[in-house]
Amino acid sequence: MRKFSITSPLNPLSILERGLKIILKTGFHPLLQRGEGGRGDEVKRIYYVLIFIILFILTACDTIIPLDPTEIPTWEYTAPTLAPTEVFYALPPTAPPLNEPVAGQNSDFAASLPAGAELPPLVLEESESGVQTVQLTLRDGQILTGSFYPSAPIEIEGRLLRPRLPAILLLGTSIEWAGFPQLLQSSGYTVLVMDMRQIGLASAVEDILAGLSASDSVYPALMGVMASGENADFALIACANNAICDVLVLFNPRNQDTLLNVVGGFATRPLLVVVNRNDDVSYQTTLALDGATGDNLSVILHDGNANGVEMLVERPAIANDVIAWLAGVLVE
Repeated sequence: MRKFSITSPLNPLSILERGLKIILKTGFHPLLQRGEGGRGDEVKRIYYVLIFIILFILTACDTIIPLDPTEIPTWEYTAPTLAPTEVFYALPPTAPPLNEPVAGQNSDFAASLPAGAELPPLVLEESESGVQTVQLTLRDGQILTGSFYPSAPIEIEGRLLRPRLPAILLLGTSIEWAGFPQLLQSSGYTVLVMDMRQIGLASAVEDILAGLSASDSVYPALMGVMASGENADFALIACANNAICDVLVLFNPRNQDTLLNVVGGFATRPLLVVVNRNDDVSYQTTLALDGATGDNLSVILHDGNANGVEMLVERPAIANDVIAWLAGVLVE
């Protein structure tokens, strides 16, 4: 009996090709070939190998490497109901910002701040006169909008830089303060006017001062706050608890009990009260503060119909007196 052997590597395609050639050459079905030995046995063996190869191809057609493989490996799903698992993000979506803020922007100055530092006011727009509309984000996520009067830029070594000047925070609206912010700016101060009506918290004043101190046009070692009416309470509470506030100016303070409670924390720093003598509540509050603070309290008295910051309009000389007082106390 002749032994059947394959000297070449086992290649299904070559075996299939060889078997087809033998079948075509013999001209008969190999199963009809009888006998043990001879060419019939070799054909029979090749026939069985061909059957095995065909069954293997039919049962494993999905695993054969494609003739034109893709550059990137891909997966195929054999069942029609299978689908990739949807991507699930465990983090909650970011809450929408409040008060209709504008889109973000890049700031080289903010990018240069160290990690965890306070961010300066975000400039939304700037008028032709140089007054900027800005936003500040408080610790609770609320956003305040105000008017910023920075120092004029000067050219140093081919670059425009803003000098760092003493800063004054005015609590209220630009309408209430009228032309006083421009007067302060022309006197050598960087000024921020911030509307506090929708917040009314002393912590908000602390956040505003922290953001103002990070501005590139503010000298953070010299900062003051001016406020009127209810804002005077918030201003004194914030300044009494925060050493960043160097001087404080109150127009017609009214809440005597609250102010006397906290003024001890500010007693060693300069305090100016501008009061209408005809407003009995504010006048009595001023006298009580004078008794609690001693020599560090200065008072400007006004006789008229206006109260609060309206006194600056009714008697313009008060503005000059306040600026002259600042020049003597807001110094290093």
